[in-house]
Amino acid sequence: MTEKPYSNPDELFDVQIVEPGKLPFLSRCGKGYLDDGTNVLVINGDYFIGQTVKVKVQKKFDLGGEKYVLAELESTSRGIESLSKFQTKYGLIPTKYLTPIKVNDPAFWLEDMVVFSDVISRPVVDYLLSRPNLWQISKIRVSLHNGMLNRAPLWGVDFRRAITAALCNTENKSIFYVPNPEYSNLPGMLASMLVRLRKTQERGQTELMLELWHGLQISSSVSYVHGYLNEKADHFTHLDGATIEFDKRDRDQILLHGKIGKETGGKIKGKLKQKFFQLDSVTDANLHINVNSAIEIIELFLPQDGLVPEYFEYHSLKN
Repeated sequence: MTEKPYSNPDELFDVQIVEPGKLPFLSRCGKGYLDDGTNVLVINGDYFIGQTVKVKVQKKFDLGGEKYVLAELESTSRGIESLSKFQTKYGLIPTKYLTPIKVNDPAFWLEDMVVFSDVISRPVVDYLLSRPNLWQISKIRVSLHNGMLNRAPLWGVDFRRAITAALCNTENKSIFYVPNPEYSNLPGMLASMLVRLRKTQERGQTELMLELWHGLQISSSVSYVHGYLNEKADHFTHLDGATIEFDKRDRDQILLHGKIGKETGGKIKGKLKQKFFQLDSVTDANLHINVNSAIEIIELFLPQDGLVPEYFEYHSLKN
């Protein structure tokens, strides 16, 4: 218990978390008590059972004839200011600063804060955690709150089939789509994908640069994957995934016509780009991103279930 008889909104005080707490709209709460018997529910307090923590009051309410205080951890209330000292310029946290709290749980310790892998890239983060050699060369987006995401079924061409087709073709840019109208009756939505592979010396050496745009014609949000392969194409030296918001014209230029870069009169950057993960090989430590791992990561990042090969076609385009 805490000695404070009652607490006002935004007030800070210490409370001992003694057991899990439950609210219909919140998970991972911890529960403590004030001396007058008032219940204190602490968001994400479930990770601190048996400990005394400093909390900040959000609101007071009555439920089932009992008094409640809903509070958040003081470390969480510091918010973005606390995260910023660890973040890269893209808003990612190097994994060397993150310590998993529990197995099969999206929560991490970041110093004294509890943070969560972002829900959009959570399957990728789970995959990286299972492979320590990749985890140590990764950066990920985290959140102060544990989000949940429900998606309608999304069908399209999975990346493994797409990249195989692109690598086997003499052209280096391909649009992948679902041509048969009967598949529009699937319970969900259909996605299209543009894949571009080209040689580049942007980073001072000959490499293959991969770019992938994936999305719905009805949505402004496009999933974007960018990576570099060594010249032999046997491993990636860099891989990152993001979402980009486009207006209708730019989105159609990419997903319907396969036009990007100079073909549009200038590089299409989109209105908002948010990066969710990044991996960089460390040559001196012999830590590389093999092609199979990269493909699995990309498949996990793309928000869709793949169609069988005979359900899709692709057009190869010249740059």
